[in-house]
Amino acid sequence: MSSEGVHQRVPISLKAWLAEHQASFAPPVCNKLMHGDGQLKVMFVGGPNTRLDYHMEEGEEFFYQVKGDMLLKIVEKGVHKDVHIHEGEYFLLPGRIPHSPQRFENTIGLVLERARDVGERDGLRWYQGEGSTEVLYQEFFHCQDLGTQLKPVMERFFASEEHRTGRIDPAHPPPRDEISLDLTTEVGACRSLTDDVRELAKQVEEGVCSEPRTLCEAVETVARLYHSVDQPPLLLADTEVFYYQLEGCSTIMWSASPPQSVDLQAGEIFLVRANEEHQVSHPKGSVTLQVYMQRGGGARDGAPPVATSATTSSPATD
Repeated sequence: MSSEGVHQRVPISLKAWLAEHQASFAPPVCNKLMHGDGQLKVMFVGGPNTRLDYHMEEGEEFFYQVKGDMLLKIVEKGVHKDVHIHEGEYFLLPGRIPHSPQRFENTIGLVLERARDVGERDGLRWYQGEGSTEVLYQEFFHCQDLGTQLKPVMERFFASEEHRTGRIDPAHPPPRDEISLDLTTEVGACRSLTDDVRELAKQVEEGVCSEPRTLCEAVETVARLYHSVDQPPLLLADTEVFYYQLEGCSTIMWSASPPQSVDLQAGEIFLVRANEEHQVSHPKGSVTLQVYMQRGGGARDGAPPVATSATTSSPATD
């Protein structure tokens, strides 16, 4: 898989990038990768779409709605549930939970997920009718490019006897699960990033906070909000780090020969490479979202995320 601008050493203006690729966010494509060749997949997804399939993967997914709302249908502890993610809200989906993203016209959402390790499996399944948890049809595969790999699975389902009749074909029952689905975790709530920024700004102004705010710290995903406080040196093995400047400006400095730096302005995105030690200067008024995903305890059962208060086009995925 290749994507335009992967590992660019200059920030990307989100507004300009979305305008440049506007056609990619309407059917039949509906999405565009901003960064896709490395450990962290950064994609933006539009709509509308209508999906009855549910995606399963071992890793977590971080959602943030840039424009408009979306509906994420999930199966939580064996029960269907609707998660409404409104404009300006973020949501962390734990791994191994079946999910079906429903997106609407004139909407844009950010989705972050990590590359799959060797041996990890993704799955696509259809249930026997709305509200049912009985599997009608499913396939599993090692995901290297979800955009291209979903299409043939969908084509096989729509050509199947199961799709025609709505019943399992006794001669070809669904294959066994190749992912140990999470049947115990209760997902966290969506939160407003705007509200978090406002609350943190108030604490900084009152002098009662001099630390970043942890938005979520889960099995694999860490998301933090920095406001007017410098980030000390950070070095993550085999892990890329996503930065989105929300207000003001910041300076990212990383080890190289010679050392390099880049200024990040409001509305810009920058991805720090894996194994690259870096630090970030946040002057007064600088507000930055940081997200990274480390493959680690993804096989743990029922490990819920801890919520705190404190470019290549492909068919639509998440």
